[in-house]
Amino acid sequence: MRALLFRALLLLTVLASLFVRFHGLRDNQEMLAVFNVNDAIKQTIRDRGLPMLENTADPHSVLADAVYFQRPECADASWVTPYALSAEELLYLKQVVQPGFDQRYIYLDREWIVQDRLATYFEWAKNMFLGGIGRPRYFTEKKALFVAEPSDCDRSVVIDWRRVWSRDRRRGA
Repeated sequence: MRALLFRALLLLTVLASLFVRFHGLRDNQEMLAVFNVNDAIKQTIRDRGLPMLENTADPHSVLADAVYFQRPECADASWVTPYALSAEELLYLKQVVQPGFDQRYIYLDREWIVQDRLATYFEWAKNMFLGGIGRPRYFTEKKALFVAEPSDCDRSVVIDWRRVWSRDRRRGA
């Protein structure tokens, strides 16, 4: 009798986890169908009132998707570009950063000065889990942000890069 009860509980647990997983994936896929990370980056910068500059990079360059913007207190432009979590292009991005620029890696709730693939994966997995139980805060796009800004700037205008993935931003909140 106990073995049968244990098996039934185990089966219910597996079925519940499968339901949560597929429900979360379906919702995430529906939301990602209307999500564009480049548009979200531009909107986040516009929301802070910072002017964007033209991207003159070659369309085949690693910087083709970069968004350049000007902070009022900085002589040089800052830039941000999305990169895939698999991060093959990250090696190239590091090479094009000029001396005197700070680099940051940003994904969802976290920010790193040095790339941390494991922590980035855990951020992705955490948000997928929250999406599976109906509590997602972010679009779980598998793109992180690489931000390069002049080191000598004060950066009085703070940019909350979490808004790039925020589901509330998409609802107009």
